[in-house]
Amino acid sequence: GILAASKDWHSIDMLTKPIGYGLAATPMQVLDAYMTIANGGKIVHPRLVSARIDAQGVRHQTVAQPGGRVVSKATASAVTEMLTHVVAPSPATGGSAAVPGYTVAGKTGTARQKTGNGADSFALAKLEATFVGFAPAENPRFAVIVVLDGQAGNVGFYGGSESGPLFSQVMAQTLRLNGVAPTRDPQGLSQSVTGPLVSGLAAAPTGPAVGAPSAPVKAPVKAPVKAPVKAPAHAADSKEVKSKVAKGKHRRVSTGRASRSHGASSTQSKPLQ
Repeated sequence: GILAASKDWHSIDMLTKPIGYGLAATPMQVLDAYMTIANGGKIVHPRLVSARIDAQGVRHQTVAQPGGRVVSKATASAVTEMLTHVVAPSPATGGSAAVPGYTVAGKTGTARQKTGNGADSFALAKLEATFVGFAPAENPRFAVIVVLDGQAGNVGFYGGSESGPLFSQVMAQTLRLNGVAPTRDPQGLSQSVTGPLVSGLAAAPTGPAVGAPSAPVKAPVKAPVKAPVKAPAHAADSKEVKSKVAKGKHRRVSTGRASRSHGASSTQSKPLQ
């Protein structure tokens, strides 16, 4: 990544750095940052290779590197709460990234793509749309980052409108295929039925709320993600959150246990545990 030392910052940097100007980060670095927030402020070191097998057929497991606390638990909790408000109904910018049945914490990002050298080499007409987040926000299991390269002349090409829906699809599939129980009821399904639904029929038995501990989690039914991601996913795990990475011609998707810098033009990603 690229980040000037704080001693070299000017007063304007306090306004521009928080929104991604004057710095650069790969998608993997951004995902790592979100994984840290998702894990309560403790840094996570994702792994792209889970193990290697030598010429003799002996398997050597990659040992996860322990990470320390870099953000206080209170700060991580406060940031998580803020991120959940981004993925909310309009006028929030990240509503399209919502996953039914789960609370998602995430952020949209839209940046100009670099088209040459010099300060004026960032194209206004060619943008890069990003969405990064983790779920379930109450007990994070996975983090995902989606980066889409726009074409010249794209109108309305933003992180929320373009990358948000793909994030929703990837995260929904990931949670379902890994048997992560819903953490909230999107349609009031947990409300008890105390009377018959149709005249003359017996009332339906009252059951536990969606995601209640007493309800066993059924194995997820595999269904292909409809997003046009062409490259195979590369998984990397850390001790607390997981993530996957996939790159297409104009799309880059990462799932993990959380990381990318909004406003940067480079791309990469990983998983949470």
